[in-house]
Amino acid sequence: MKHKSAILKIILFSTIIITFGIIVSIFIDYRHTPEEPEKTIAPINNEADVSINKVQHTATQDGIKQWRLDAKSTHFIDTEKKVVFEDLTLIYFMADGKEAYLTANQGLMKTSSNDFEASGKVIAKNDDYLLNTEKLLYNSLERTIHSDTPVKITGDILVFTADSMTYNINNNSALLKGNVKVIFDGKLAL
Repeated sequence: MKHKSAILKIILFSTIIITFGIIVSIFIDYRHTPEEPEKTIAPINNEADVSINKVQHTATQDGIKQWRLDAKSTHFIDTEKKVVFEDLTLIYFMADGKEAYLTANQGLMKTSSNDFEASGKVIAKNDDYLLNTEKLLYNSLERTIHSDTPVKITGDILVFTADSMTYNINNNSALLKGNVKVIFDGKLAL
């Protein structure tokens, strides 16, 4: 029973990770004018149509905070239909009052598909789990989150490691591949 509870928590945590991709895609619809425009000019990026420093955006729905995005800089590249975020932090405010966090050195959103990639020291965490990897990809059409770099998922009583991970939102399933290990209470189980 304890094993099923742990797996259920992992699946729920994976769902939270998926929502960050959806949330960031909505970011484009909630743009607002910064309060201090003179401080919003980012270092020149030759590809970017618009670059902004110190971006903070909070999305609300019916007066309730849904998520907040903070980035050191943001570059909109219209010709490639993408937005690049540097030093990204995403906070998702859940209905029960809890929060889930995602941080990464870089984020890239394809505005044509709403696909999202977080890369460089990617950390996703909530009250129960901590996920570490170098890259997470959200595929909007397939509704999947994938990492082709090693992942480590840590909870109170278990640790999962694998060479890659795919989580399917539609059927609420996770697939870990390559050197998969599960450690329960410090003892190697699988």
